[in-house]
This record gives sequence, C-alpha cells and structure tokens, in this order.
Amino acid sequence: MFRGIRAPGYLSFIITLAYHIFLAEKVDVAVVEVGLGGRYDHTNVVQHPRVVAVSSIELEHKDKLGSTIREVAWNKAGIFKPAVPGVVATNQPDDAMQVFVEEARSVGCPLFVAPRFVDIWQEIERDGGAEVSQRFADLVREKGVPPVTERNICLALAAFKLWHDQAPEVAPLPDPSITPTLPVCPTTSQISGILSARVVGRFQVVQVTKSVTFFLDCAHTTDSIKHCSNWFNTASEMATSTPRTQIIRILLFTVTGTRDPGPMLELLQVHNFDAVHFSGFKGSNLVRNFGKTPNAAACKASWDRLGTSTPASELTDAEVVPFIRTLKGWDGESRLKLNCGAARPKAIQVLVTGSVYLVGDVLSVRVWLCVMC
Repeated sequence: MFRGIRAPGYLSFIITLAYHIFLAEKVDVAVVEVGLGGRYDHTNVVQHPRVVAVSSIELEHKDKLGSTIREVAWNKAGIFKPAVPGVVATNQPDDAMQVFVEEARSVGCPLFVAPRFVDIWQEIERDGGAEVSQRFADLVREKGVPPVTERNICLALAAFKLWHDQAPEVAPLPDPSITPTLPVCPTTSQISGILSARVVGRFQVVQVTKSVTFFLDCAHTTDSIKHCSNWFNTASEMATSTPRTQIIRILLFTVTGTRDPGPMLELLQVHNFDAVHFSGFKGSNLVRNFGKTPNAAACKASWDRLGTSTPASELTDAEVVPFIRTLKGWDGESRLKLNCGAARPKAIQVLVTGSVYLVGDVLSVRVWLCVMC
C-alpha cells in the first residue's frame, strides 16, 4: 500500500499526527510551534495562519540555521506570510530585528513588536485604574514570574490580541527602522489565565518530601542557562523555610550531542553546590540519535577544568534511580551520605538542568517512584 513512499521523519510525523487529531476533534484554535527554524519547517504547510509570532532567538542548531544571528533570524522569519500579522518578542538583537523587518516587508507581512511588561502594566492602569494594576502586580509577584517568562507572556498576549482582533489593517512599513509596538491591555481573566499556564520541566519546582525539593529546568543553551541560574537563585531562597536552614544543594546535569557544557557550568558554579552529578541517564529504552545522546563525560571534563573544590561524579543509569530513591526516603534528620561527605542537613535542594531529555527522564522516575512506593 505504501510501497515507494518514504516514511516521514520524526518531526514531520508528529505534526502530521497533530493535524489529523486537530481535524478529527474539530478544534477551534491551534497553536503550532515550528520544529526547527521556520523557513523550511514542515509546519509551513499552513499557508494562511491567523497570526505568526517569533520569540527571542539565539545561536542554536548552527549546523542547520547558520552561524550568525542574522542567518538564524532569516530562518525564523520564514514563517512570515502575506497579509498575516506577525509579532516578535521585545529586546531582539539589532541584527535580528533588521532581518525581521526586511523579510516582513518583502512578503507583505504587517509586523509588530510585542510590548514590554511595564507597557502592559501601564495600559492596565490607564484602562482600569491603579487598583486593577496593583492586583496584576500582586499576581505576578505571587507567581514568582522570571523575567524571561514575562517577555514570553507579553508575546503571547500580543499574539492573542492580533488573533482576537482578526488582524487589523496595517499599511506596509515605510521604513525598515520603524516597527510599531502593539498596545495590549489584557482583561483580568486573561491575566489570570496566562499566569496559571505551566510548562512541565520549565522553571518547575517539585516538593518531593517536606525536606527534599527538586528544581527542574530544561535549559540547554548558554542563554537559557543564564535564565535558569537566575530563577534558581530566587526560587531556592523562596523554598527555604528559614534563612539559617542548613541546606545541601546538588546539581544533576548533562548535555546532549556536541553541545559545549563549559560555558553553562561556568554560569552554574556560582551557586556553590555541595555535590555535582553528571548523568547519561535515560528513563526509557527508546533509541536516540547521536544529537540527542547525553554526554556526561564531556560535562565532567569541563567541570574539572573550572578548578572548583566541589566534588563531581558521573552517575550511571543504574545509579540514578537509587540516588533519587535515597533522597525521597530521607526523613530530614538522619545522617545522609552524599558525595560531599556525611552531612546532617535540614533540607536538600536538587537542580536538574542542561537537557530536556534529562529533565523528562527524572520526572518520569519521580512518578514511577510515587506509584511504586
């Protein structure tokens, strides 16, 4: 039946399956994320979307998207469509913004810049008064929203506005240096809704026991590790019951493929971890291609070159589950033997980062342990 037809690749298969489900279930609105880049991405089969959006960019997948910000931006701008409004996140690199404007003009895509968080705040105050604005501020503070999430929230609200307003008529941009900032004034329900959104494995705090907390973030580039480091600094303090609580902090880290772990680990070493573990752990028997294979040995070598006094070790697949089980079973009082030596901490904090796969595998272990224990 399928003789002569080549099987689709993984990303092509996933998006084809997604479209099939969307049509079968008669969904009203679908948010479709590109698999890689944009210009040559399989998601471009959708030729008439209601709105397109580009978040912050950085040098990643250089073998496919290019080795400069301009090249990456050119690939990302491939999702711009004629007469379809587009919006890009604020604070883009100048080179990227120039490419976005040029590409938008070339295809006739009305382009906007998403507002900053403070812009939305001011719009809310103008529309609803200081009381509504303060309620918004309190919600953000209560949720502990990191700055990078603030920027993503602004982009999401801007994209929603363009979709909801059915693409307002905007004249082609006369000057590539001028791109209007889209005014956004969300309702209270929109604010509550977007602040309640969660991405599993992204800025996630899991209270395993009263005394053991896992902080999981799927950051896997230098820029995203910066955001992870800043978030962990704040979140770990918020999770501490008292300032003088004796805490053991552990890093569980890996990178995949040929990624350089050195710059990432240099950013993370400021947290003065008591123990560092590098793991090639895989929580399933699925075969991964080389680009997704964990490289714990490279991490260990990079850490050693940093010359820190914090002990580091590689955890084998067989050692990861017992390691997590030990932490889960700790009563918060008894002596606990870690790589940092015998200690009597009152709390343990574990940061898991460096790889989407590692974070996912650790989360799957936690679920399995909770079910089995």
